[in-house]
Formats: sequence, C-alpha cells, structure tokens
Amino acid sequence: MEATADCLRGNELVSNVSTASDDLDVIADNAPGGGIRAEVGDENIEVQLAFGRTDNDADTLEEGYELFDVSVTKRSNAVIAWTFDPNDEERSAVEDCLS
Repeated sequence: MEATADCLRGNELVSNVSTASDDLDVIADNAPGGGIRAEVGDENIEVQLAFGRTDNDADTLEEGYELFDVSVTKRSNAVIAWTFDPNDEERSAVEDCLS
C-alpha cells in the first residue's frame, strides 16, 4: 500500500493522496491491507483504493463496494472505487501504481 501511495503522490494527475483513517470511506478504512484516498484529473475525481492481504479479501472488498453507486475495478488484492467513471488517462494514473 505504501509503495502505491508514494507512486500516486509522484503523478501530476493525482492530488490529495491520503492514507489517514479520517479521509477513507468505511470499506477502505477497514480493509485488511489498508486504504488510500486520492483525487485524480482536472475534475478531482475521488478514488478510494482498498487493499486486502489476499485475492479473497479483495473479492469481499469488491462485494462491499458493489452495494454503492461507484465504478469498481479489482486488481489482484486491490480494489479501486471511483465516484465517477474516469477517462483512460485518469484510470491509468491509478492502475499503473499498483505493484
């Protein structure tokens, strides 16, 4: 999670990167591997990343996000939840930081 947060902080399309509990939604805040909140692009689209310790954890996190009206992408043990659908450049800015 920390490597992902550092990568996001280094991307000019991404701002306000935080791992603080007060900034995370309830799912990211309670994720077994931690969470990240950031804003992406010119419109400052909010994105939450929730990390599981395993792929099964991520499946559970994904199911939680599907209860809300957000766009969700699962990548290995991480789930990315967007408040609005990002464009390709915004999506890549976040997904490319997952290692």
